[in-house]
Amino acid sequence: MDKLFNKKYFLIGLFSLLYLPSDAQTPYYDLKSDKWGVKNNGRIAVKPQYDFIGVFRDGKAQITLNKKQGYIDETGREIIHPKYWAIYEFNQGLAIFINHINGTQIYQWGVVKDNGEEIVPAKYHRIGNYENGFAVVSLISKLGVINTSGVEIVKAKYDKIIWSNNKAINSFIVELNGKQGIVSETGQETVPLKYDNIAPYKDGAAQVTAQKKIGLIDHFGKEIAAAKYECIGSFQENLAVVKLNSKSGCIDKRGKEIIPLQYDAVSGFFDGYAIVIINNKRGVINLKNEIIIPIKYDSMSYFIKGISYVESAGKEFFINIKEEHVAGEPYLKNFRF
Repeated sequence: MDKLFNKKYFLIGLFSLLYLPSDAQTPYYDLKSDKWGVKNNGRIAVKPQYDFIGVFRDGKAQITLNKKQGYIDETGREIIHPKYWAIYEFNQGLAIFINHINGTQIYQWGVVKDNGEEIVPAKYHRIGNYENGFAVVSLISKLGVINTSGVEIVKAKYDKIIWSNNKAINSFIVELNGKQGIVSETGQETVPLKYDNIAPYKDGAAQVTAQKKIGLIDHFGKEIAAAKYECIGSFQENLAVVKLNSKSGCIDKRGKEIIPLQYDAVSGFFDGYAIVIINNKRGVINLKNEIIIPIKYDSMSYFIKGISYVESAGKEFFINIKEEHVAGEPYLKNFRF
């Protein structure tokens, strides 16, 4: 079994070494001793003593000895003694490691610095990859968050945690007992656990859902649009299409209704104009809700390069924003609203 273990790593290492430059620190396999060492410009820098040595990345290479893993630096010095059941690659000077309790199915995860200091002891059931300086941890089926100092900034008590994508404040969307809220990087619940769903931030706001109604909150968790709408679209030209009681309009990023909810449908604004529908007839309005093209057309495409395909009274033709008949391309039919 041990021979198979070494042969597996020999083949892995052999293929990886084919892509290394000749002057790099190069792991090599010594057939006689059945061990791995390191060569530098063809000279032995580390004598064969390990069961496996991985490729050097950022001056460090993973080592395996007696089925335990660690790391060496370019000089061959053991910066992480091979004592872990598994250890991941370093990211910003930190590596996640796993210990396995023999005879059980228990795996304990922790975090170690590249100087060998364990900033997180082996106590978690899982640790996710660090992103933006934070990692999600799991403990007894509950989730929390740690920072790069190993501090548990969000207690491991939630059922679900995802990155909020808030560009202004580091925060996390959390869920407990079917309700969602937001927790900041200091562990403070900036949004109470009261929503059925919170979507990651986009365009400076996050959509929240309560009792199947949708609203918006800002970077600080303040509700800028009450959870009353049936639908809220993405912001285009600082306006988002909303729908309530089967009528559509637009709100701005403060939640103010800029385009009244009086239309059956509203397209997103582009170049200051939007297509609107009333009683299955289409026209165009501007940002002031002024009708630019009468709501009379049976079909209308989005304006592309200033031209739209329209249908009226069984006739097909093309118009510009001044409603003048112009020449157009047939492909515009594929972009009807």
